[in-house]
Amino acid sequence: MISAVHLLIYSDDPEATRSFLRDVLGWGYVEEPDVPGWLIFKSGPSELGVHPTHQTHRGVTYDNPEKQDYGFTVMLHVPGADDVMLYEPLHPIAHSL
Repeated sequence: MISAVHLLIYSDDPEATRSFLRDVLGWGYVEEPDVPGWLIFKSGPSELGVHPTHQTHRGVTYDNPEKQDYGFTVMLHVPGADDVMLYEPLHPIAHSL
């Protein structure tokens, strides 16, 4: 069962982006114990929308699950979209703060 969505923001200045989320928006966070300064934020309830395209695609395919340093992952090749990574985290989680 998928219990949450983990959103990634790619930043040219991750320290500034993390400071904004922490200090301006006031989001709670946990820190990755193996990577000081790597913050994982609680962003509240999540929603996911899918906007239509003008193409027809076949069903989802996926790679074999793999163990990474941060969790167990599987890449889904979603029709008409970029790949989606599903993972079970091994790091502290923020959504239960």
